[in-house]
Amino acid sequence: MIANQEYEYLETEPAKVSYFCDQLGINRSYVPARLYLGRKTSRSSVRYFVDKFPMFIGVAPPVVTFTYVHEGPVGFADFVQHLEDYLPLFRQLSEFRMLYVSRTDAHFARATEIFDSLVKIPLESDIAEDVLRYFRARRMWEEKRYTAVSDAELIFRNEARRRFHGETFEGLYRNWKNGQSTAEAIEEKFRRNDRRRSVHFGTYRLSPIQVSALDSANSGAEGKTCALQYPDYQVLHPGDLGSHSKPGS
Repeated sequence: MIANQEYEYLETEPAKVSYFCDQLGINRSYVPARLYLGRKTSRSSVRYFVDKFPMFIGVAPPVVTFTYVHEGPVGFADFVQHLEDYLPLFRQLSEFRMLYVSRTDAHFARATEIFDSLVKIPLESDIAEDVLRYFRARRMWEEKRYTAVSDAELIFRNEARRRFHGETFEGLYRNWKNGQSTAEAIEEKFRRNDRRRSVHFGTYRLSPIQVSALDSANSGAEGKTCALQYPDYQVLHPGDLGSHSKPGS
């Protein structure tokens, strides 16, 4: 905490809920949550931000930075799931930052591609562009042109399928696929976003000291936040967290 006093750290579930719901006025239905059922009773409880990854808020401007700490074997299913869990909240914010933290920089390129496809491009683009992108990827998949669908497009298609569901979009897709509706008509129907967003993504490789801190205090939020507050962690300055920065590399 001594090294980075210019940031407000949201280390607990109540602090995170209070910031987004009380200070920003965001409905709790948009906050990542998990329902827990009682083992001995029929009572259930809802918990928020169960991943316990650190969050911090800069002073000027007061933009929240989310983090994802990659631990365990190489793989990105957990990262994809994490982003999907947070997407409803991301959509309520005009600006935010995401920091991908790992023991190695071997994951950075793939993590950047996933974040761009799943979060940055959809949220910063017009809805019409997302709909058309989804339609194109969906048609290629249905026509079994699998080699033409990149991993990024496949991830986007899976997320967009949940986002653009229902008879309205199904009808639009059928008409577009059959040539009865043009791209221009779809663009006119969803003419421009009513909210422009600024989404930033950065990556950071933990130093040996920070890795040791994470391993020795890996008991949830405290251990992870401790690792991100060491004096050599200079990336915390908002100006350093630009598009796909790789501090510590």
